[in-house]
Amino acid sequence: VRFNDIGRAELGPEDIRGILKRDGVPMVMIAMIPQPGSNHIDIVDETYRRLEYIRKDLPDDVKVNVNYDNTQYIRSSIGEVKTTIYIAFALVVIIIYFFLRSWRATLIPILVIPVSLIGAFFIMYLAGYSINVLTLLAIVLAIGIVVDDAIVVMENIYVKVEQGMNPVEAGLAGSKEIYFAIIATTITLISVFFPIVFLQGITGRLFREFSIVMAGAVGISAFLALSLTPMVSTKLLRHE
Repeated sequence: VRFNDIGRAELGPEDIRGILKRDGVPMVMIAMIPQPGSNHIDIVDETYRRLEYIRKDLPDDVKVNVNYDNTQYIRSSIGEVKTTIYIAFALVVIIIYFFLRSWRATLIPILVIPVSLIGAFFIMYLAGYSINVLTLLAIVLAIGIVVDDAIVVMENIYVKVEQGMNPVEAGLAGSKEIYFAIIATTITLISVFFPIVFLQGITGRLFREFSIVMAGAVGISAFLALSLTPMVSTKLLRHE
């Protein structure tokens, strides 16, 4: 009795109902699951690069396709946050100019924003944090907060310049008058955001990066308000 008299033999799954198909074509799927704490986007980008090399050596009848890419949602979220950063920056500039009515005076607080944000990214680098939705959310909120101290210091110096005082003397006197209030404000803001670090569970793990980046940006902005802002004010502000 031959085997083909009673049946047929083929290479395939033991259970035909459990076979994986795409568009009716049997396929083999490989799922890549990043380890906790790893950078998903870097892993996926490297996977796409290596797939290009793999495709060159495959037979013509074997195709490799990406069925599902979870980082598309991560990329779109980061893109939306970036757009929000640009909008927030533009609104801050417009509002400052609307109240100060001087491009010279408006330029001084605006200089604090990029320097503070660069400092916040440096804190992220030291802490080993990645650019993600929560750290970018902290950056968005920081844009409106980091200019507060600079505006207060600059306005105090601007008043003294308008009263006829020499810009250098006004910078020294204006910052000296208000430095204690700046320090008190900064400590208050940091004391609001930093305790989030001590939250337990998944919430604490999620928002720890947010709180550290936010507190760091506020601290850097206070230092800039008492150093960079008076210095630039003495160069840009003029009696009108």
